[in-house]
Formats: sequence, C-alpha cells, structure tokens
Amino acid sequence: MRSSIVARKRASAEHWPTPKPIPCDLARVDAFALDFLPVRLASWVDDIATRLQCPPDYPAITALTALGAILGRKIGVKPQLKTDWIEIPNVWGAFIGPPGMLKSPAMNEALRPMHRLEAEAVRNNEIAQQAYAAGLDAFRLHKQVAIALAREDLKKTLKGENHTRRIDLQLDDQPQPPTPVRYRTNDTSYEALAELIASNPTGMLVERDELVSLLRHLDRNDQAVARGFFLTGWSGTQPYTLDRISRGTRHIEAVCISVLGNSQPARIAEYVKRANSDANGGDGLLQRFGLLAWPDTCPEWKDMDRYPHSRAREDAWEVFERLSKLDRSGAMALGARRGPSDSVPFLRLSAAAHDEFVNWRSDLERRLRSGEMPPALEAHLAKYRKLVPALALINHLVDNGHNEISREAMRKALAMSQYLETHARRLYGATNEPERAAAQAILSKIRQGELQDGFTAREVHQHDWSGLTERDQVQAGLDLLVELHYLAASTAATSGRGGRPTTTYIVNPRGLA
Repeated sequence: MRSSIVARKRASAEHWPTPKPIPCDLARVDAFALDFLPVRLASWVDDIATRLQCPPDYPAITALTALGAILGRKIGVKPQLKTDWIEIPNVWGAFIGPPGMLKSPAMNEALRPMHRLEAEAVRNNEIAQQAYAAGLDAFRLHKQVAIALAREDLKKTLKGENHTRRIDLQLDDQPQPPTPVRYRTNDTSYEALAELIASNPTGMLVERDELVSLLRHLDRNDQAVARGFFLTGWSGTQPYTLDRISRGTRHIEAVCISVLGNSQPARIAEYVKRANSDANGGDGLLQRFGLLAWPDTCPEWKDMDRYPHSRAREDAWEVFERLSKLDRSGAMALGARRGPSDSVPFLRLSAAAHDEFVNWRSDLERRLRSGEMPPALEAHLAKYRKLVPALALINHLVDNGHNEISREAMRKALAMSQYLETHARRLYGATNEPERAAAQAILSKIRQGELQDGFTAREVHQHDWSGLTERDQVQAGLDLLVELHYLAASTAATSGRGGRPTTTYIVNPRGLA
C-alpha cells in the first residue's frame, strides 16, 4: 500500500512548490548583563557560563533563587517609608532553553554552594545526633538511679526506719532530638514539605530539573490542596494550619517556599497555551516565576577546558556561607529593625533607592491599569511588586550592605526587572512555539535520513525523539510542515474493507537542502 502511495505522490522537484521558511514568532528579548548582579557574584556566574558555554542567564537565575531561599524569613524589606508592607526575599526562578543546551549542568554548578551547605548540615546533624544519644543515655541512667534510690527510701519509710534522705524524683529536662537543617528538596508531597518548613521556618527551596512536570502535577484535580499550599508559600508571610485525624494539628507561622526549575521551549510554551485556553493557572501559579528567562541560543561554541576561577568561586561560596549563618541578632547588627508587630526583622530603602523604586512603580501601576496587556502578562508583571524589592535586598546583602538598602542595589534590581519583562513577553506570546519546534525537529530528522517518503505520525512518535514525545505536538508539527509545503499528506484506508484511515507524508525534495 505504501509503495503505491509513494508511486502516485512522488513528483519531480520542479512540480513541487517552494517551501516557505518555518516562522519564528518568538518576541525579541534583552540579553543578560553581568551588571544586573551583585559584584560578589558576577565573576563567578560569568566563569560558569564561559566554562560550560551556556547563557549566563542560567547560573544567574539559579544563584539568585538559591540565595533568596537561604535568606527566606531571616530578614525582609519594607519598600515604603512608613507602612508595614513587607516582602520576604524568597523568589521563584526558571529558565528555558533547547534540549542539550546544558541547562541542568548550569543549574547544578550554581547550586554547588548550597550542596556544600547541605553536606555540612548533614555532618553537624550527625554530631548532634551522637551528642543527643549520649545525653539521652545519661538522662535514662540518672532516671533509673533516682527511681531506685527513691524506692529504697520509700521502703525504709514504710518500715518506720529513720533516715535522713529526702525523696526527690526531680530530673533535668529530657534531651530533645536535634532538628536536621534542610535547604532544599526535589520531590515531596505538600504534607512532607509542610513538615520540612515547620522544622526549618526560614523556608525551603523546591528544585525541579523539569519544571513543567511540577506545574502539570499541581494542575491535577486531586492536587488542588497542594497547589494552594504552593500559592500560599510564595509570599513567605502567610500562616498555614494542617488538621489531620492521624497527625493532629500542625501550625506553621508562615509558609516560605522558593521554586527553581528549567524547561524546554516547546514544553513550557505548550503548557502556557493550555493554561491560557482552558483557564488552568488562572490563580497565578506560573506568574509567580518572576525570575524567568528564555534567552536566545548562541550559535558559536568554544572548547573551554580550564580550571574554575578560584577567587571568584571562593567569593561566591563565602556569600552563601555568610548568609546561611545570618540569624535574628545578625540581622539586627546589619541595621535591621523589628517592631512589636513584626515577626521578621527588616531593612528599609535609602532615600535615593526609594525615589528610584517609586518612579518605577508609578510607571508599572499605570501600565497595569491601562488594559493594554494580555491578562496573563499583566498578572505576571503585577508580581514584580515583590520581585524588585526582594532582588534589591538580595543585592544589598550579597555585597555586604548595612543599614538602608542602597541606590545601587535598587538600580540593579530595576535593570534586572526590565530585562525579565522582555522574557516574560516572549513566554506568554509563544503560542505557536510547540508546533514550530516540532516541525523543525521533524524536518531535521527528514534531512538526516531518519524518515523516508510515506512515513506516518506514529513512526515519528514511536522513536521518542527529543521534542517529539507528545502525539498532539507531533501532529501539529506535521500539519505545519504540510502548510509550508515541506510535506504532502495522503489519507487512505488501511485495508480494502475500510477501517481507520492512515495519513502518510511525502517529502518535498526542495525542502531537503
């Protein structure tokens, strides 16, 4: 059957129309600049990006998100001069790039300081566990001796014997098991995440190598409560109480969650398209990823086999260690204040930083109220009210800032927000990216000789090629290639007795170049 179809449909190249270029509807984005970063991080991020030959956006977003998670509820920022409006520096970060562009290695490299903190916390916990075990043994022995002596005294008293020992069963408090220090988790139920946060009230980083898997998981109807828990944790200020028959009541003073992940363009664009079409995500889950970048891929590559920049790495790792040890007294030593109604110490903006922030926010509020932006983008930019002061606080503390947040720290945050806005516009405008990416991937396989005349959509899908794992996406890519004259489609019954029709595709020879 296939050979007859091919025989009927194959034509010489001159009888085929000239294929049209596969369109690229992605909006232009600003390039990342190291000036967006605190001085103590810039050289380190640049070194990672140069050695891996990946966009600097990847390690930069990872580092800022990780530092925001480490700071968490240790310290906050009050963007206005008089009100109680406070923002916690936990931020949600994500970056998008094609398969094979070293997204995961870049994220892992920028998370190495946090991994070292985790390893140190594990060692400290082991020591604390040993001390706890020894203290518990001593407590139990003391208790046994005290009970034995008390029994002897009681026997003598009952026999009427004279003795001077006073019966005393008072003991020191029983030692409590140490609480393991945690910074992040990769895969957890929301109940387990709540337990982690209850034990680590500063907050917790949820890290996902493939972000869309987490988003789709939280979209499920049976995960509505988990989704609400994540939404609550974004602000870092809202209390949460879990009531369970088996576990009883667990109250958390404030849920503080940071989220970090990456994704491929087609997968995230397909998710955004579905979310916009069926009202999924209307609660702003995706819009909470303020630190989101979708950089262009650099066509150039160089072999960079060199040692890491030791001084830059040491500076960056010192920042992570210093901020991980920040406590309430340390925050107060930096010039933070804490009023009678504040649960978190805070810094305010300097006069110059406040002027910069008010000018920026005035323009933002005007644009948000103009009705000129798509609703999804409007909701995304509205979350910058938290993002900008949070970034300014992170910038200030990373560069050893004291007292009021400096104008320089605020300017870096504002420049970063301008860059991020262009990437947000690319994300919410990339409605045709899934079929475009699929079409490009299929055309690449055709040119490599992996697909021959008369192939079917099933043959494309069953290979499980990168970017071609979803049936709907494969079909959309084939339809686009037909529309652009790279392919011709032919539909025929599978047998002489009829049956479900099968569509085969013939390749335009003019599109092979």
